[in-house]
Amino acid sequence: MNILVLSYSFTGNNEKLASELAKTINANHISITDKRDVSVKTITMDLIFHRKSKNNEDPNIINNYDLILYVAPFWLGKIARPLRPFFKVHRQLDKEFAFLTVSGGALGKNKKYKSELKKRIKKAPLFTCEFYTADLLENKDIKMKETSTYIIDEQETKTMVSIVSSKIDMYM
Repeated sequence: MNILVLSYSFTGNNEKLASELAKTINANHISITDKRDVSVKTITMDLIFHRKSKNNEDPNIINNYDLILYVAPFWLGKIARPLRPFFKVHRQLDKEFAFLTVSGGALGKNKKYKSELKKRIKKAPLFTCEFYTADLLENKDIKMKETSTYIIDEQETKTMVSIVSSKIDMYM
């Protein structure tokens, strides 16, 4: 099976997960990059004004794979916008996918993203995995600044990859 790990990362956490996962399962990995400089301000403005992403990568690249593993954060409760052009192409294809995220979680778990995936891709994922940096912090009074600046370490990355690999094995 030809597997693509397709990732977008603002802090580097999703990139770490995607890169290590691709190596572990022997998959291709493509990191989505924005043509613009991305900041918290541009992310917020994109969400408020529903601006489209301007990626360097062609979304049609997913045509070449049997399984797509999307890896990206949540931004204000929504899946990171750079994935949307790929979702638009994916909805026209008969391909399986999964969604993985490393996100902050200071405001709680995201309960709406699965319905967003169904809306955008027109089918449910094989599986999802959510990892929240809030769960990795020992402080009980967690602030958004702490979760948004937390960088996962090598051991945390390997633990996440192990969990995802187990799920992949269940479905393959």
